Amino acid sequence: MPMAKLSSAELQSIADRVFPPLVQSLKLRVETVDEDSIVVRMPVSAHVARPDGVISGQAICALADTVMVLAIASHLGEFCPVATVDFHVNFLGAIRDEDAIATVKIDRIGASLAFVSVMVSSVNNSGKIAAKASATFAMPRERQGKERAA
Repeated sequence: MPMAKLSSAELQSIADRVFPPLVQSLKLRVETVDEDSIVVRMPVSAHVARPDGVISGQAICALADTVMVLAIASHLGEFCPVATVDFHVNFLGAIRDEDAIATVKIDRIGASLAFVSVMVSSVNNSGKIAAKASATFAMPRERQGKERAA
């Protein structure tokens, strides 16, 4: 489902403006946006990694949820607050001492619900997936003028 109505700069601006301090602390950066997907980088740091250098599951979940909200905004052409109704993640491997890359796609957006999925891998791990996540989001009935935290 095509979703690239907003540029990477526009999505980065949304991420920098509307998400709470917890999400801001992840230092997420929108890398690429095209018709089929959005790629967002989360840099590895002591803030998101365990003492052994593995990025924590909590940080990966926050990354996944956040990029799914950005994908919905891109599909709609503007940010609208949504509510996470259901979130599921499978951890398939670890990301150690490397940045995490999340690639998100819209599965379906209806009038009241959005279904979105994301793959998370390490920046240098040539396609080996560390986590797969999917979520269902409740869509607002009125979408105009609603820029608030997701």
